[in-house]
Amino acid sequence: MSIYTTQDEEISLSSILHDYSHAWSGDPDDIDLRAQRFAQWLAEHDREQMARAWFIGCNAGIRWAQGNADQPLANPYDTDTEESC
Repeated sequence: MSIYTTQDEEISLSSILHDYSHAWSGDPDDIDLRAQRFAQWLAEHDREQMARAWFIGCNAGIRWAQGNADQPLANPYDTDTEESC
């Protein structure tokens, strides 16, 4: 599968990694290097996002415990229609 398709298909991390690492390269060593660099970048990106989410969540929890939080707390990433809290 390719991410460059007109059919509705679920895009997976492995398909993105495959397409990125094979783009504009024919040398197998270059493909492996691209895949490794993309995996390293993605791991660092994920770590940064998790650190940011932890910081925001920790601060929101402290404000909630002190009674200074907005009422009610809601998860902006929750796909359910009901409030998360």
